[in-house]
Amino acid sequence: MGQTNTGLDKFDLTPRELEVLELLREGMSNREIAAKLIISDKTASVHVSRILAKLSVANRASAGVLAQRLGAPATRSDSAGDATAPRSSGPQAT
Repeated sequence: MGQTNTGLDKFDLTPRELEVLELLREGMSNREIAAKLIISDKTASVHVSRILAKLSVANRASAGVLAQRLGAPATRSDSAGDATAPRSSGPQAT
């Protein structure tokens, strides 16, 4: 699966950090991120800390807002029902 160009490219986030950032954008806690990605709470915490440092933001909410503004690709769960998801794979069924 290819990565599309977004404003986030300049931050040199790893594919895993991009996954974690999308979960942050959804408002998930470290524990929820860990459960979703099947990693430890500590590993989730490390990913979040690295993301905050790379994005030069003070907190997870700011990271999520920045991701939204820079056009981070939607996760599978976003695209299913979030009308504000930045990308769409086609027409929405109603």
